[in-house]
Amino acid sequence: MKGIRHLHRYREIVTCLVRNGFGFVVEELGLFGMLSLPKKLFTRPRPEEERAIGVRVRRVLEELGPTFIKLGQMLSTRPDLLPDSIIKELNQLQDQVPPFPWDEVREIIGVELGGQVEELFASFSREPLAAASIGQVHRARLKTGEEVVVKVQRPRIGTVIETDLEIMADLAALAEARLEIARYYRVRDIVEEFSRSLKGELNYLLEARNGERFAVHYARKGKVAAPRVFWDFTTKRVITLEYLDGVKINDTAAMRQAGFKPEKLVSRLLAVYL
Repeated sequence: MKGIRHLHRYREIVTCLVRNGFGFVVEELGLFGMLSLPKKLFTRPRPEEERAIGVRVRRVLEELGPTFIKLGQMLSTRPDLLPDSIIKELNQLQDQVPPFPWDEVREIIGVELGGQVEELFASFSREPLAAASIGQVHRARLKTGEEVVVKVQRPRIGTVIETDLEIMADLAALAEARLEIARYYRVRDIVEEFSRSLKGELNYLLEARNGERFAVHYARKGKVAAPRVFWDFTTKRVITLEYLDGVKINDTAAMRQAGFKPEKLVSRLLAVYL
């Protein structure tokens, strides 16, 4: 196993699987012997645990952190691969995590944008609007007066994700070598697709370029707004966008209160997506 140099992380993953009733999976993959783990860790799930497999899958992904939460979110869109009971639980996976400290936000902005927050912005909120697994978003105002949001990537998140993706690739190859069902579902292809997608999320320049292309395309069509990218304040790890207010797509009560018809919005969203 190429990634065995990440032995500590392998042990964390295996221990989490066993603790949540998936010791039989660890045994099937032969990981106890490969990692020299004590056999007493092995537990087979009780019958009542079998009925709650979706809950246990979700808990494993939540406990293992950002990379695995993202994997679960991707799999929640694949009812062709997973039963409804698991899809229902994966749909509950939230990308909300505790924010990282203000001092680290300042440091990253200083390195990426080449200046102190006070020098670059007229105002900058210390409290984030939202904190997710890869980055967090702060409201700010530029010296030229524009209201913006600044997304700052989490410290060292790239290293964490690279390690987990390497381990996932190893485990997928091991699963296909040992388990017929893994070969049937071609889990290595799934992991490779997921890896490409997640690595793209780590590059905010890619997000900014795609957002700008989207904005240019829909500027001709109307009825669809996309935030402007402020390139002087955007790098691979920091992205600064025009602030646009709105409501969540699943908050139909707020939509109706604002005078929108959810049915029309869904139709428009589907057309945009396609």
